[in-house]
Amino acid sequence: MKPTQANNEWTEQDSRFSQCEMAAEQFGDGDEMTIDAVKKLIAQRDELDRRIAAEEMVLKNNNIDMTTSLVDAEGFPISSVDVCSVRRARNAIICAQNDRKKLTDEIEKAMLRLHEQKRQGNHQSPSNDEGRDEKPVHRTSNNPFARVGQVMAGSPASDALLCQGLKDGDHIIQFGPLHAGNFNEMQQFTTIVQNSINRMIKVTIMRDGRAKRLELVPRTWSGRGVLGCSVLPVTSAHLI
Repeated sequence: MKPTQANNEWTEQDSRFSQCEMAAEQFGDGDEMTIDAVKKLIAQRDELDRRIAAEEMVLKNNNIDMTTSLVDAEGFPISSVDVCSVRRARNAIICAQNDRKKLTDEIEKAMLRLHEQKRQGNHQSPSNDEGRDEKPVHRTSNNPFARVGQVMAGSPASDALLCQGLKDGDHIIQFGPLHAGNFNEMQQFTTIVQNSINRMIKVTIMRDGRAKRLELVPRTWSGRGVLGCSVLPVTSAHLI
């Protein structure tokens, strides 16, 4: 029967979401945080994004959203709508969105712990990509050389650690080794990002007249690019 099948699908999917939630909570306060653990949490959140998108297609195929009534003016189920599938999809989306929020909180906490460990000298092994310390960068000025023009919601740029992510209008004064003294073209941004997939880039921006530092991790996510933001030089836009 169709309702039984839908219930089985929901039970299976609910179990997968619960596993994601439990995985996010498995790192206790006393455990040492690793970049691999952070990557695992990010991968779980990306999987939730894919599942949410798949369930949203169920609603779209039925010309329904999260709030559309499933009955007509006389109180009967709309014949053109697969009511059982739509209800299941709505439940799945709500649960996945709740789990995604919890995972995002866990990722932020995990990255803060990782940053604190690095600050205290508890670095990763050099064999780990994130364990290699960056060479100190001595910029010659605090003059901005690029500007953040657009940040996509849920992107790596919006999730950047330490000051609530990059924001539209932030002025960049340092991006990894790049600063006003050595910036020549936008391709330099692309090269740095491509060489730093799943690795941390230290970024300094000017916001509200104050310099702020961020730690940015380019990665594959549910949207375009690996940062999910546009960067503007003086006259043109460049999407990363």
